[in-house]
Amino acid sequence: MPALVLFRRRWRIGSDDFVFPGIWSFLFRILWLTAVFVVYTSRVSFLECHGRDLLMTYLIGLMTILSVTICLEFIVVYISAQGSIFNASPRRHLPLFLYVRVFVFIIEILFSILGAIWMFSEFEFDKTNSCERNIVRLVQAAVIISWVLLFVVCVSVLVLFNPWHHDHRDGDDNGEEEHVINPAVQLKWEQRCKMLCCCAGKDDNSQVAYAEVAAILSKFFHGLDTVPSDIIAGLILMQLEQERLMRNGEQPTLTRPCGPCLSAPSQPAIEEVPQALHYLRFASSAYGWKMFVCADLCCGICKLCEYCKNDQRICCGCLRQSSRTEKDNCCQCDTAAVKYTTGLEEEDIIYISFHNKVFEIPFFVALDHEYQSVVVTIRGSLSFRDALTDATAESIKLDIEGQEIYAHKGITQSAVYIRDKLEKEHILERAFQQAPDYKLVIAGHSLGAGAGTILSMLLYNTWPGLKCYAFAPPGGLLSTEGVNYTSDFVMTVLLGEDLVPRLALGTLEELKARMIDVVKRTDRPKYQTLLGGCWWTVCGFPENLPYSSVLSDVHPTEDPESRRPLINNQSTPRPRPNYTGVQPEGNGGTVGGEAGGGRGRIELYPPGRILWVTEDVRHTRRLCCNKPSYKIRWATCQDLSHIIISPAMVTDHLPINLSKALQEIEETTCVTFHTDEPPV
Repeated sequence: MPALVLFRRRWRIGSDDFVFPGIWSFLFRILWLTAVFVVYTSRVSFLECHGRDLLMTYLIGLMTILSVTICLEFIVVYISAQGSIFNASPRRHLPLFLYVRVFVFIIEILFSILGAIWMFSEFEFDKTNSCERNIVRLVQAAVIISWVLLFVVCVSVLVLFNPWHHDHRDGDDNGEEEHVINPAVQLKWEQRCKMLCCCAGKDDNSQVAYAEVAAILSKFFHGLDTVPSDIIAGLILMQLEQERLMRNGEQPTLTRPCGPCLSAPSQPAIEEVPQALHYLRFASSAYGWKMFVCADLCCGICKLCEYCKNDQRICCGCLRQSSRTEKDNCCQCDTAAVKYTTGLEEEDIIYISFHNKVFEIPFFVALDHEYQSVVVTIRGSLSFRDALTDATAESIKLDIEGQEIYAHKGITQSAVYIRDKLEKEHILERAFQQAPDYKLVIAGHSLGAGAGTILSMLLYNTWPGLKCYAFAPPGGLLSTEGVNYTSDFVMTVLLGEDLVPRLALGTLEELKARMIDVVKRTDRPKYQTLLGGCWWTVCGFPENLPYSSVLSDVHPTEDPESRRPLINNQSTPRPRPNYTGVQPEGNGGTVGGEAGGGRGRIELYPPGRILWVTEDVRHTRRLCCNKPSYKIRWATCQDLSHIIISPAMVTDHLPINLSKALQEIEETTCVTFHTDEPPV
């Protein structure tokens, strides 16, 4: 940080990112030079080879180039290791040596061509056998290695190449119009989205999603001169500071509103576990055969094939397509996975659709005889189309009479699609004709949980008494009014440090501000931060935590001011961009850029009542193979007000891990009740 400027372009790499690749290249070329030098000095029989002048020129030139390259790599590594992430002044001369390195690399290409000419020139060494085979193998290896390195460098240049032609930042952070985005910059982001999600299709919904996601990304990264390694280093430093704060029992200072704090229900949280676990099986089954196989890599395929073999209707699915099934594959593997996971029979499934486009996600409707309910289950994110739906994170007002509720735009459009499908096909009416006394339950995980929440709000007046189980829904889903509105019929269930229920435009802005603040304060080189992060990931944090500003123990003579936790020492935040274009009214769920009507953004939060499953620290694991112990409690949006950086932020989102945690709680509860002890 900032990004490297070379050939009047700003690249996706920093001047302090050459340490590790430079060391690798340095050691590799030393070994290569040693091998060539040993062969050259100990073998004189190559003087009898045809084209020996060309061969000697190649070997001498190769050793010279390798020697010069080794010296340049050492200098580049040394300069790149100087300074800190934000202090690039000690590395200001690095571009000069990179220009020299490019020139030497061009000469290296020419000598690689020279070696290839000798090696393949009329195949003289094959006809006369005048050269020793070791000499031929050495030249062949040298030429092949040279071209492999050339290919690697070309691929790296393409990855790190920035298509923007200017060498200055995209915007001025200090200007009054700091959030006015250049249309050309937004167009570049749109092109990147289309390139990344090229398989998402080119329909109208996709084009709208590309444009809106590009607008969000261009505003979010506006004026942020960083490279990917800066973000990784910043996350490592933030994880270190968060660990320190948690050990001290402190909380980071945040500028984003924490959201509504709903009172906990009178019913104990542990009593909700059986039903939550039951409907989580429905939510997990909606992912189809892919999630089913991933959850059981050893025997998943065998179980699914055996199930298809025993069910003739599924085995002959390519010949007999059911009118209740839409867009399943010819063997109906997704339907088979749903039935196997939930235990449903063929006649229990009223309608099942695996149709997937942007703003159109798979779902199924089935009869659950165990809990006497009609279950609408919605699938979570499993494709680039779903990712575009997730990323269309602007706010939109819901069409609910008498309510001023804003919600995630992409998820809302997905819920409207499912509602229209249910009404057009009269799916719910057909389900309740078969089971008129059943209740309506909506379940989903991740994106499916968000869409299920919005769908339940749209159907609540039509089907009173419905219940929604939202497993790990997106954090940026509903405004404050929406959270209050869903408190009676939506139950959110999440595990530990799951990222998704904490993920919203507001929390991302907080994360960006805190990360930049921590990175600015550190005085250590980036490579030390990255090495420390790898060590802590494998071995865990030490008992005595280093401070983020110093990755080693603090020197006794150091200024005490530098020892304060960095997250709590933020600079005054600037007004955040209004991603929605909506001018919020009142103070419910909004944050203004300035007091008295500045530009603002509607803050969005997770829905309904929140059941939070966490690992019980009172029952720590003595061995890594032992099962963890979990506890469950009611939580509020305030408990999810900021993103926690840890490896568990990803693994805790997987439905299989949430299911294991709920099963452990249920088993522990049964054992506890059996022994007449109070439940944990």
